[in-house]
Formats: sequence, structure tokens, C-alpha cells
Amino acid sequence: MNTPQSKTTTNRSLLTVLFLGVLMGALDIAIIGPALPAIQTAFAVDERAAAQGVITIAAGVGQLVSGALIGAVAASQGGGTSGYTVSYLFVGVVAVGLIFLALGLQGKGEAVK
Repeated sequence: MNTPQSKTTTNRSLLTVLFLGVLMGALDIAIIGPALPAIQTAFAVDERAAAQGVITIAAGVGQLVSGALIGAVAASQGGGTSGYTVSYLFVGVVAVGLIFLALGLQGKGEAVK
């Protein structure tokens, strides 16, 4: 019962759900972002604590999004072991790319000069 039309509908539905998830995340940041300075002032939070909180939130959102994307890629590749193999190979390639980008960052001593 997997007709080409039902597969197209499924792919379109998947893209719609992913798009709405990204849109909701962007709206969340748009709402919370401007409120952070007011929260920082109201609770007498220093800048370092605020930065650590933002990093923690960003890491949590990243884990949620990456988990959903890994599942979506695995399902699009037929699921099972082969689907997850493709998903995690993609994650590995992205991680290696991020490592090379991080190695190109300036050190603390270089940035102060």
C-alpha cells in the first residue's frame, strides 16, 4: 500500500512538522531573548551566570532538535540499523567539521591583544 502519492504526502507531512518545529524554536528564542536582560536585572544575576544559563538552554534545545533529526533521517532511510547508521555517520561528519572550526578560534590571549 505504499504508493508514490502516499510517500509524497508522508514526505510533505514530515517536512511540515520539521518546519513547524524550527519555527516554534525561533519564536521561543524571539520571546525569551529580549526578556533575558530584564530577568538578569530583576534577580541580580551577574553576566557569567546568565551566560552559563543561556549555554545550558542552548545545549538542551540542541539535544532535543538533534534527537528529532536523527530519528527523522533514520526513518527516511528505512529505519532499523541502516537508517541509524546513516544518521550517526552524518552526525559524525558534522562533529568533525565543528572540531576543525573550533580549532580555528582565537585563544584567550590572542583575543585580548
